[in-house]
Amino acid sequence: ASGKSHLLMAAVSQAAERGLAAAYLPFAELLDLDPRLLEGLAGHALLAFDDVHLLAGHAAWEAALFRLFNEARQRGGRLLFSARTGPATLEIALPDLRSRLAWGESYALQPLNDAGREALLLKRARQRGLQMQPQAAAWMVTHCSRDPRRLLELLARLDEASLASRRPLTL
Repeated sequence: ASGKSHLLMAAVSQAAERGLAAAYLPFAELLDLDPRLLEGLAGHALLAFDDVHLLAGHAAWEAALFRLFNEARQRGGRLLFSARTGPATLEIALPDLRSRLAWGESYALQPLNDAGREALLLKRARQRGLQMQPQAAAWMVTHCSRDPRRLLELLARLDEASLASRRPLTL
């Protein structure tokens, strides 16, 4: 709920808009697949790996990511990673991969506070062309899930209901 996946997807989207080969790879969806699917990706200008912490205990995936990391760096590719913890505390068994993941910059993202959640709702409502009063956003944050993804899903449902009923969104 801090926006790690969103940032990775935005980076991939921007790279693609500039005509660069880029890929978003969410390990939450990939671990049940064969790690050989990483082969051939080293030529991408940007590879964004989400939830790297999930690799812990999956030796074949750790080895495949290590090989890809080295090959992509050799070709000048850029790599982005997200995880629940920083690189120093990842429980990756392969020491060489752990050290590679510690290269470069590392940032800790903090979840939005309530004011940030309200601002997110108001901004997304404006982007959707939906007029939303700050009191409505505050009510949603207070009475609904605080998970930004769920709040935005609720906003989308409210927008659809508002359009269907041809009535403005009110508290």
